[in-house]
Amino acid sequence: MRAVRVLQESQKIQTESKTQYDLKTHNDLKLANDGAETAPNLDDLLAQAKELIHELQHAAVETRSQLTAADNLLKQKATLTAEQKVETFREQKTLQQKQKSQLNALIRVKELVDQALLSSSSVDAPGAASGATEADALLGNPVKRCSLPETAAKLRRVRDRAAANGLLTAGVEAPQGGRERSRPPLLAIPPLALSPGRSDGGSPLA
Repeated sequence: MRAVRVLQESQKIQTESKTQYDLKTHNDLKLANDGAETAPNLDDLLAQAKELIHELQHAAVETRSQLTAADNLLKQKATLTAEQKVETFREQKTLQQKQKSQLNALIRVKELVDQALLSSSSVDAPGAASGATEADALLGNPVKRCSLPETAAKLRRVRDRAAANGLLTAGVEAPQGGRERSRPPLLAIPPLALSPGRSDGGSPLA
């Protein structure tokens, strides 16, 4: 009887293993097919990166203008109350951090563009077998080779984080859960003038 139970258990384990293997194979094939249908195109990825770069650059220009206004206001110490000095100094620091974050996001998008171009090329860039940026390549550091789906996913995460952190908008965002400021922004920034001959006002992707 014990031998029969052992045999039954063995057969049960084999059946379960085969079922799990068949299910995994089915899922792997489905993922592969889905991936083939939704695989991003290099031109589409570069267009998305260019659009994000334009948004970040536009917002960064406005942030820099507001930061300049805050700097100029702080120079007029004699005309400011103690409360105004503290508030303006706080806004200055927030704008400086925002400007730094916008620059970091721009650098990250440029890195992803480099990765996408390298991944679509059959030949590695000189001195860059697998780096991050052009500066890294010059220093001999490797540029990471990533698949287009992976690079597209990273680009989406950069955009989502930038939007969530208010990096695609001008001025200082109100803190989460905090009250909106009643004081108007330090400087009202007019929309950027569009470049001649272009409808989007953007600059070519480097």
